[in-house]
Amino acid sequence: MRIATDIAVHASVKAGRTIQPPAASKASGRTRKGHAPAPSMAELDIVNEDFATGKHSRVSLVRSPERALCIWKRAADDSKSHQIAFRKEVERMRILRRLGLSRVESRWHEDGRSLLRTYVPGVLAIDRIQSNDFWTGETYWAERRALAELITCAARQQAYVNDLHPSNLIFDGFRWQIIDSGSIRFVETPQAALKKYRQRLMKNWSSYLHPSLHSPLWSFLKELSLERDC
Repeated sequence: MRIATDIAVHASVKAGRTIQPPAASKASGRTRKGHAPAPSMAELDIVNEDFATGKHSRVSLVRSPERALCIWKRAADDSKSHQIAFRKEVERMRILRRLGLSRVESRWHEDGRSLLRTYVPGVLAIDRIQSNDFWTGETYWAERRALAELITCAARQQAYVNDLHPSNLIFDGFRWQIIDSGSIRFVETPQAALKKYRQRLMKNWSSYLHPSLHSPLWSFLKELSLERDC
C-alpha cells in the first residue's frame, strides 16, 4: 500500500506487535483554548510506534486511558513551519466536521507541540478505485453511492476540498470520511464546486488507475447530482 499522507494507513495495524513507548519528555502544561486537556504521554499506551511515515512528522497508533485508539502525530522538529502546519490541520479538520465530511477530530496534545487525532478503521479509497469491480459491479454499489454522496455533499455547500487524494478517504462501513486534505475553499455556487471536483478528480485519480478504468471513472463523475442529500 502506498502512503501519500501522514495517516494513510488506518487499516494496516499489525496484530500482536508489542512496542515499548519512548521516554516521555516533560510536558509544557499548555492547553489550547476551547479544548479539554489531552491525555499525558505517560497515559498513552503505544500500540504501533511507527504506524505511518509522513514527510515532516512521525505518526503512532496509541490507546488512550479510556481504551480508545487514536493517532499521535509529532513534528519531525520544533521548527515554526511545522507548528503552523499543525495549526492549519486542526482548523481544516474542524471545518470538515462542520460540513459533515469527516468525524475526525485533530486536537493539541498537552505538550503543546504534537497532535492527537481520531482513529478511523476501514478501507482506503486507494485500495478500492483500482479495481474494475468498484466502478462497475454490484459488490461495491453501496460504497460507490456513498462516495458520490460525500462529493456532492461538499459541492452543495460550495466547499472545494483541495488534494482529495484517494489515500485521504476512508470507508468506515457506512460512509466515506476525509481523514486528511489540503486547503478548503468556498466557491461561488454548488455547480462551480461540482465542476471543479469533476475536473480535478478525473485528472488526479486517473493517474492511479489502469487506462481501462478512466472511462468508468468519468462516467461516475458525470452522473454526480446536486440533488443528493448530505
